[in-house]
Amino acid sequence: MKVLLLHGNRQTGEVLLGRIDKLKKALSKVGLEIIAPDAPHLFADGDNNLDDDCNDGTIADDTSWQRTWWHRKDNVYQELEESISMLNQLWNTEDFVGIISFSQGSRLAHIISVLHTTTNGSAFPGLSWVLHFSGYGDVPMPENLLSILKEHWGDSIPQEIDIENVIVDIPSFHCMGENDKLISLQSSEALSKCYVKPTVYIHPGSHFLPVKKIDVDRYMLFINEVLNENKNVVSEQPDEEHAQTQIDEVTALAQIFPQEFKLLSKSTPIDPDNFDSDDYSDENRIYEHPIKYSIILQPQDDCHEEMEENLWPSKLISLCIQYTTNYPDQSPIVSLIHEMSYFEFGINTSDALLSVVRQVMEEEAGTPCVMSAVYAARDFFINGGMESSSVNTSQPTVQSEVKEEKKAELASCCQDEGNTTLLLRPASEERIKECNQQGLDIATAMLGREKTDQDGTGKGGRWRYSLGLVGKPR
Repeated sequence: MKVLLLHGNRQTGEVLLGRIDKLKKALSKVGLEIIAPDAPHLFADGDNNLDDDCNDGTIADDTSWQRTWWHRKDNVYQELEESISMLNQLWNTEDFVGIISFSQGSRLAHIISVLHTTTNGSAFPGLSWVLHFSGYGDVPMPENLLSILKEHWGDSIPQEIDIENVIVDIPSFHCMGENDKLISLQSSEALSKCYVKPTVYIHPGSHFLPVKKIDVDRYMLFINEVLNENKNVVSEQPDEEHAQTQIDEVTALAQIFPQEFKLLSKSTPIDPDNFDSDDYSDENRIYEHPIKYSIILQPQDDCHEEMEENLWPSKLISLCIQYTTNYPDQSPIVSLIHEMSYFEFGINTSDALLSVVRQVMEEEAGTPCVMSAVYAARDFFINGGMESSSVNTSQPTVQSEVKEEKKAELASCCQDEGNTTLLLRPASEERIKECNQQGLDIATAMLGREKTDQDGTGKGGRWRYSLGLVGKPR
């Protein structure tokens, strides 16, 4: 499989490729080869491009070799059509799956992503992910882009299209320099908001593509997750036993978290006239696989609302689950859904939270584990995970500091006989009754399932639910 590398203004593909040898080697290990074409136009004096990427922002004496993807005059990108045509022809001759782009190349990668989205995949088919380095999105789309779109893909686009407000629904990674004097953090963040669930990564340097081991590992984590997700999405349907186990867990979770649960994948009512939108059992609806849903992460009750206000994110955040074909034998795909900027909820905090969730899922492999993952995510916040994960990083944050006296008060809610602090909250009598009833409902539903017979009939499945504390607390 091939990856398209788009260089910056006043660069060439060879120059940029020579600077990212470590990333090139890491990609080759997962079967990805970088193709780095040169822009078709020579740089010309008088261009008013925002991104002069020659020699990390410095001017070279010899400009004869320098290339550009367009000549920008006000908001018209002259000769952009030639660049798009060249790349589209190249794309259709190779098995491309993604784009890595820097600065002006990132602007072009975004234009390509918009073309791909508005044409429903007809333009640059198979585009699965894009990495933006020092990208910018706080400028309007080129005035001549709509005419290019209609000229080449007119049959694939709707009659009415708002080219300025297209939201791209492909996985995206946005890397930006904290000390970049050419493209500001705010400008790069504006680009990330043009994508659904963008991944944001801030490095402490300036206007360049960082390739230290810690940086490359972060890029490869994103790429591997996308590759694995795409592999699981196109894989075969789960067999009857795995499918039934998945549906049973969804039904139980919707009962346990009625306000927090949201089904994201499609399902069809069995009886549209008597359909119950709150009933997630397979007796009420037919599921399309893979099943995907989210559960809002928030305090279980408001008994300690004042004490917890600095422990939780400033806005709602949900844990997103997508089942793999063989779940629960194989861990599900997990991600976070929220509308917070990286200033409000940093990438280090996000990584730390997902690491906790994935560890629980690995420990409980072979059994339905989402409920345990949800409680582990809640405990992450209760135990001050936002504060600890943001320590010793260069990433700016506006997260509120966790007050030590409030943490101490929370920790003192429950002490065991050995004076070991357990971060548990006292529950009211009504809450205890409610939890007991939830446990009874789950047990009744699970025990009511018929055992699978030797001839393959019935609804079998293995279940393990922990009600209350078992072993060490999580």
